[in-house]
Amino acid sequence: LIALFTVFWKLALCSLAAYPLARMHFRGRRLVFGVILATLVLPSEANFLVNFITVTKLSLVDSYTGVILPNVVTAVAIVLLKPAFEEVPQDLYHHQLVL
Repeated sequence: LIALFTVFWKLALCSLAAYPLARMHFRGRRLVFGVILATLVLPSEANFLVNFITVTKLSLVDSYTGVILPNVVTAVAIVLLKPAFEEVPQDLYHHQLVL
């Protein structure tokens, strides 16, 4: 149950972050992606401590939400989804269905 909800929300939310980085051109796009990549350098112990403090402050300790929420949006998922969106041909995005 935890894995199912984690994967569903991870795909939904990380796709919302990866798609604009792959397809939209806006000022600061490279900077945002660089910051996301930079978070991969942090040791996992630092993330674990911050996640535990956040879950404790939200009173989510000993709940499914407390396990799922910290693992929903990750830099690894965004970094893996961005090239996947870039590989889809541009023609598929602009194709209109004519009835």
